[in-house]
Amino acid sequence: MRKWLVPITGNHQVLYNLNNWLESPDFCIYEDSEDHLGDAYFLESVHLNGATDINQVISKLKGLLELINGAVAIHWGFDNARSNHQLSFDELYFTDEDFPRESDYSLATPRPRIHEVPPSSPFSVKIPLESQLNSCKDLISARVRMAENSDAVRYLLRQAASGFDWRNLYAIWDTVCYYCGGEKAAVKNLKVDANKKSAFTGTANSFSVLGPEARHGEKGWKVPNNLMTLVEANDFIHELTVTFLKKYHCVKCHEQNLVEKIRLKNELV
Repeated sequence: MRKWLVPITGNHQVLYNLNNWLESPDFCIYEDSEDHLGDAYFLESVHLNGATDINQVISKLKGLLELINGAVAIHWGFDNARSNHQLSFDELYFTDEDFPRESDYSLATPRPRIHEVPPSSPFSVKIPLESQLNSCKDLISARVRMAENSDAVRYLLRQAASGFDWRNLYAIWDTVCYYCGGEKAAVKNLKVDANKKSAFTGTANSFSVLGPEARHGEKGWKVPNNLMTLVEANDFIHELTVTFLKKYHCVKCHEQNLVEKIRLKNELV
């Protein structure tokens, strides 16, 4: 069965943490380098293995990295993620050996046009319940795992991976409001600060304040009295996202659900 090995670039501290702390059944990021060459990190995934179409592999890989980057941004904060470039790749290696050595991997050629391939869902292998339970040991692995079956989690991770300008932040606001049952329900159930909400929406919608970065074009609206900086907006939407996930898609609840599924499965044996 074909196996894929992907050199990953990105922020050193993020890669170091993913290498040392994650318990994901969906992917593995590890460091494998010689000291004089600097740190080199690689990604492997059960969802990539077996595929022979390079475009399919790239599409799944881009989808997986969206989820990882989004989970990292939610875990460590939007403004922090904005200042650090995301995990990315520009080449892939493969082997058809069952138990490959490092020398068994070959560079995929001709060099793929990665930017031309859209991301897709990375999930193609059914993960055993026990392995899913292990992913609950850290928030990043758990949220990537939860994204397979939850549209809300998947959309928020993808959006959090797409950047933190005003338009994308407002898109995240829209998604949270939708899955809460509307803006009024989101404000009430997530205990959103009314002044911060007013400052965020007013600033994001104002072409007079933001120019081309605004959510809307010129509409002749007055400049809002209550404004917010982009840093403040990142903090506001990050807090909103974390609160939403904790309330409606908490990892502890997901873990308890898996424990119950395992118990029921064992009773049938």
